[in-house]
Amino acid sequence: ATDYALPILFPADLGGYAAALNMGPVDLAPLEAARTALAGDGLAVADHFLMGLSHQTEPDPPATLRRLIESIQPGTTYLSLHCAQPGEVEIVHPKDAHWRAAEFELFRDPAFSEWLRSQPVVLSGMREIRDELRSGK
Repeated sequence: ATDYALPILFPADLGGYAAALNMGPVDLAPLEAARTALAGDGLAVADHFLMGLSHQTEPDPPATLRRLIESIQPGTTYLSLHCAQPGEVEIVHPKDAHWRAAEFELFRDPAFSEWLRSQPVVLSGMREIRDELRSGK
């Protein structure tokens, strides 16, 4: 990331990140040192991390994703989604294919897109963040 001015997923809230990924007990000190170094190099470090898949046991994926988006706090939030068209995903990821397909369908829904545009969030992707890093903004 440093050599090529690439954004990297390294949230400031490492405890929340570890919990969302169900990492179990992890020594966060080495990760904190790496996060500090990345921030010192001017690389993008998200303030918060949310992941749809960490909520896959909840019964209503669309409602859960809306709630996650509504919970976004000021700062940069990395929302990790795993949208996948139904088909082969059931073979590759049988345990969570239902959630991935639900995310895929939700983002194809025009009503959801309209709702999302009405939320007080600014959508961005890694390309935009990369371009800002490289331009020195």
